[in-house]
Amino acid sequence: MRERVYEQDTAMSTATQHPDTVVLWREHGRPACNLPLVALRHSQTGIEWGYGGAGPADLALNILLAFTDRETALDLYQAFKWAFIAHIPSAGGEIPAEAIRAWIATERQVTQ
Repeated sequence: MRERVYEQDTAMSTATQHPDTVVLWREHGRPACNLPLVALRHSQTGIEWGYGGAGPADLALNILLAFTDRETALDLYQAFKWAFIAHIPSAGGEIPAEAIRAWIATERQVTQ
């Protein structure tokens, strides 16, 4: 059975698509991010971080969709979740865009 991916068809500005830093925080206890959330693949409750579950997987996918093409994002988001998302403290944090781009470049070389 093929996994379902729900994506919004949204036009994002270049500044929103490629921020200098991905920022994660809590608003009234709920996870928030400075990127548009355009895909849900695993979680019915939305994004999350700090562990390796469904919410962190969806966050990883959305971050990679902002920085690379859909196929690459789908190939790499689980590894990105473990490399970055699972280690973010509950209160939130930041991921520099250059760290994301460098990680994607390295992973592309490894998988080729």
